[in-house]
Amino acid sequence: MKHAVALAVVAAAGLSCASAAVARPGTTYVVNGSGEPATLSSANCVGTSCPTLRDAVNTAQAGDTVTFASSLDNQTIKLSLVYNLSGADSSYGPAAFFLSGSTLVIDGSGHNITLARDTAQAPFRLFSVDSNSSLTMRGLTLRDGLAQGGSSNGGGGALGAGGAIFNQGGLALESCTFVHNTAQGGSGGIAALTGSSAGGAGVGEDATTLDGGGPNAGLAGSPPGNGGFGGGGGATTDTTNPGGNGGFGGGGGKGSSITAAGNGGFGGGGGGDAFTVGTGGFGAGHGGGDTDHVPAGGGGAGLGGALFNDAGSVSILNVTFYDNAAIGGNSSYAGTAAAGGNGSGYGGAIFNYAGSVALSFVTFGNNPTAAGSGGDGGSADVGALYSYGDASCLNGGNVCTDGSASAEMVNSIVAHSTGAALDLKIDTSAGPSSSTGTSNLIASLAYQNSFGSSWVVGDPKLGALSPQLHAPRLLPIPANSPAVDAAAACNDAKAQPVPADERLIARPQFNACDIGAYESNNDYIFANSYE
Repeated sequence: MKHAVALAVVAAAGLSCASAAVARPGTTYVVNGSGEPATLSSANCVGTSCPTLRDAVNTAQAGDTVTFASSLDNQTIKLSLVYNLSGADSSYGPAAFFLSGSTLVIDGSGHNITLARDTAQAPFRLFSVDSNSSLTMRGLTLRDGLAQGGSSNGGGGALGAGGAIFNQGGLALESCTFVHNTAQGGSGGIAALTGSSAGGAGVGEDATTLDGGGPNAGLAGSPPGNGGFGGGGGATTDTTNPGGNGGFGGGGGKGSSITAAGNGGFGGGGGGDAFTVGTGGFGAGHGGGDTDHVPAGGGGAGLGGALFNDAGSVSILNVTFYDNAAIGGNSSYAGTAAAGGNGSGYGGAIFNYAGSVALSFVTFGNNPTAAGSGGDGGSADVGALYSYGDASCLNGGNVCTDGSASAEMVNSIVAHSTGAALDLKIDTSAGPSSSTGTSNLIASLAYQNSFGSSWVVGDPKLGALSPQLHAPRLLPIPANSPAVDAAAACNDAKAQPVPADERLIARPQFNACDIGAYESNNDYIFANSYE
């Protein structure tokens, strides 16, 4: 699915996407079936009636809306077809849908529909949005996405980023639930990839040869090539050149016994089996092996279990994040000179990289992080939101502006992160990163930097997700929760009124709006356990 239809016209006329939408009245396409078509490019709609979600999205042009027939209410659409490795226009790893040059709305309001990865398939995330696109999603549950970086043996593992969504453009999420999505770093030094698998892994492909994994892989040679955006560095084929460096997210390639291995790009593991092992990029492990020729690349980082925002702009309103995980990649040979470094897991729900995120009436609950294993080091932290500015964000083929990050949060709940010392972090170690906020509830003061000073501290007494497998699957609050009637105003981060909660229940119900995605209206039923 490549929505470039209107982009060339817009560019030629010197218009913005918004201007193009005004010039062409948007069409609403209705999805009538829960299956997948035979091919990725299927666009078999009859008028505005479409047999599958994919047919509707492929048919839609800039400014159009996709919605659902009532016959699909309370159903799950299992996604199984995948975009991957499309060169310089890469979806940044496998994704069910890839928006390029598009402005699209997918509106499931009132239908209680879940979009889920078919877990019988290989790992893939649900949506990738490039820097020329915008996506608005309403009233949907996004479930079981798995962004898993590629793996290598002598090269470094790749970054796993954004289990449900990888965003470089404009993203608006309204009344949605994210549950059981995972960002998993790729492994280095794994026995399953032996022999010549010494290139650095890519975000969309294992390194099974001396070449790096794709997309935009660096090729093996004398000297080897560096990886581009998402690609692993190539391994050296002589004894005089170092291994190639990984691009943004890619692992470093193997060096030689008298040279250095390649370094990982942002989130990519360092290459191993060289006189000087490669260093890992942010959150990733160093290479191992040294001169004993035991291949052991470093593990890649896992960042943003539900969402990775890569220098894009994200608005989130009335959304629940539950049990989304960021997990670092593995390495090998712990306790020996050959040990590679494990990858780290940061941002169980969201990782904001050099972009902007505005959150209003959001609930974060039980989002875990974990480091990789098998090698040495690695760490796990920040279950809800990790915001990271990076003055070097253009390195490795990435597209960004000035590298600064900003995060704003109002009327939101942050609670019960697992495997992490912090729930929230504003990281200024590599570039400017700012935060503002008001009227937020946190279960304990487990955050770094303030998001403003008006915190409510206490257990929000979150209930369990509803037993049904469909939206709205938000975490309810009882009448005695400190979130009840605690919002300073029924407004979002832009000071606009918010008249309803995630379920479309009117706000406020009593004296004032409740903090979080759920507005208590005395319909709370206690559950025995989390899902």
